[in-house]
Amino acid sequence: MTLRSLAAACALAITATAGAALAVGPISGAADTPHAVAVRIDPPSPTPALVLGDSALAALNWVPVARQAVQGFDATLDLRACRRLYFPSCASPPPPTAYEALAAHGSGFSLLVVSVGYNDLASMTATSFEQVVGRARDLGYEQIVWWTLRAVDNGFAARNTVIREELASGKYPDVVLADWDRYTADRSQWFVSDGVHYRPIAAWAAADYLSRKMAFLEHRQCPAPTQPGAAPQDPCPDPDVTGPIAAIESLYPIGSA
Repeated sequence: MTLRSLAAACALAITATAGAALAVGPISGAADTPHAVAVRIDPPSPTPALVLGDSALAALNWVPVARQAVQGFDATLDLRACRRLYFPSCASPPPPTAYEALAAHGSGFSLLVVSVGYNDLASMTATSFEQVVGRARDLGYEQIVWWTLRAVDNGFAARNTVIREELASGKYPDVVLADWDRYTADRSQWFVSDGVHYRPIAAWAAADYLSRKMAFLEHRQCPAPTQPGAAPQDPCPDPDVTGPIAAIESLYPIGSA
């Protein structure tokens, strides 16, 4: 798997909410040292995928060792604090929006992962979704995987609702949800006090979740087992259905993050 390096994310991210700004400090609080390390299994021809994220998934910049769990496909990670989908990003200078980042990376990818939206508003979301999907289609992307936001307040929940309504229109058969909100509903301990930004264990869990979601969508073997010593599931089930790995810290060196 090839990962193209990225600039480090901002140490302080300001995330827009339904009516308030959300200040994010350093991530801390690693989990216990693991008993064993996951076994990596790559397919013979990894899918080239662009992964766009904001300050939440940018934990993979702050805990770069967790990128080891992004496996099974050829991932380019472009993760920027304060990123918005289509309307101008926050911060000064603002980072490229997801829409702008697509143009910057150009063609050559077949799959797009979008984990952006915490800095947007519900009123922006429909237009932003349509613009980002339209540009991805123009660039030749065959599938788009759209992450839900953790619905820890009404603003984030409303943005998830807008995306679901867009998909229900039937106009976007090439877009599938990755339901990060549902997946992490019972894992509040993975996140800092805002409920959105990741502790190190969540960085590993998000990377593992992404890898399993990709394996499920491509009908192939999971890139890692669910527990030390077990065989990876083949085909890989949908992590949105199975839920989180019971002891993610037993699979990866989270204690050294």
